[in-house]
Amino acid sequence: MYTIFVRKPRVLDEIAQNAQDTDRKEWVEITEKIELTPEQYDAFWRNPTCGSYHFLTDKGGYRDSQRTAVVLTCGNRDPIIVDPSGSDYGRYVGFEVPV
Repeated sequence: MYTIFVRKPRVLDEIAQNAQDTDRKEWVEITEKIELTPEQYDAFWRNPTCGSYHFLTDKGGYRDSQRTAVVLTCGNRDPIIVDPSGSDYGRYVGFEVPV
């Protein structure tokens, strides 16, 4: 899956602002799809970096030189791609971008 990551975004609107910078597009291997409740999704959407999200603990990072990430989903809302790099917050966050 291709994405453009934003490092430690304060709000997810920052990601949409960077989505046009296709030179920064990168391929990530998705290792897990995590279905969130609407409350969890809204909390992450409002504040992806300030909070402890147990469902992100020990996820993401690099494996064999390939960046890995998880996808957060909630019904028909936009999936959020997260590479917490082993932490429990949204260290690198993005949306899927077309090839």
